[in-house]
Amino acid sequence: LVVGRMRAASRSVAGLLGAWQQPATTAMTRPWGLAAGFHSKRQARKHAFLGQVRRRANGQEDAPSVAPRGELKYPSTHVPSIRLANGWTPPPQIPPDLPFRVQRTATGQFLPVYTDIKNARSRVVTIVRNIDGDIEEMQREMSVVCGGADVNQRAGRLEVVGRHKRGVTEWLVGLGF
Repeated sequence: LVVGRMRAASRSVAGLLGAWQQPATTAMTRPWGLAAGFHSKRQARKHAFLGQVRRRANGQEDAPSVAPRGELKYPSTHVPSIRLANGWTPPPQIPPDLPFRVQRTATGQFLPVYTDIKNARSRVVTIVRNIDGDIEEMQREMSVVCGGADVNQRAGRLEVVGRHKRGVTEWLVGLGF
């Protein structure tokens, strides 16, 4: 039994590592692989991060953030002095004069914008926490930033369906939070 398990494990690892050398034509025959070279839908879901790494290694970029459909009432004016690779920017010296406010996290001083996966991995939700002030105004502005998507107000947070973390973070940094 132990030998059989070792063989199965080595085959699965070899399958993942072998996907690096597979030609790009396998993406045409396997739509679930999305050019990642996975053998099954389950592997593609389980190792989605490896697909992102492979696309970046091949020079392909992620999909650009959705451009706003309407006009923002509060346009981005702040340009951060430093932007690290993980998206961190230093908090501004003077907070912006807006009807809403987003407080940074206590540890690390990050903007509280998160991505959550719900409904058995079938729905991605972007969440903004630590908000104060006129939440309805922020909800309207965030809807414009997210391309007209519906923004739901929950207890102490705003949620929007879809992957909008990058766009919302850039918008909040531009506002001066």
